[in-house]
Amino acid sequence: MLQVEEVKKSFGGFMAVDGARLEVKRGEIVAVIGPNGAGKTTLFNLITGILKPDEGRILFKGEDITRLPAHRICKRGMTRSFQ
Repeated sequence: MLQVEEVKKSFGGFMAVDGARLEVKRGEIVAVIGPNGAGKTTLFNLITGILKPDEGRILFKGEDITRLPAHRICKRGMTRSFQ
């Protein structure tokens, strides 16, 4: 259902996400854990289209959504909420 393949994102010289891989199958519950600054929020922003990755790709329901804007990803059934 969701595949994250070797996704990378840097901000200047800071590598926020370095080669992230994730697969979530239909019906699974998955957690992303790590300390502050580990890149969790950046990863979710990449998955939901708020940020664009420097490298890698993201697939949702078999469709490459890597470069889609957030509103198009939302229409396909995935978004995030802010605290």
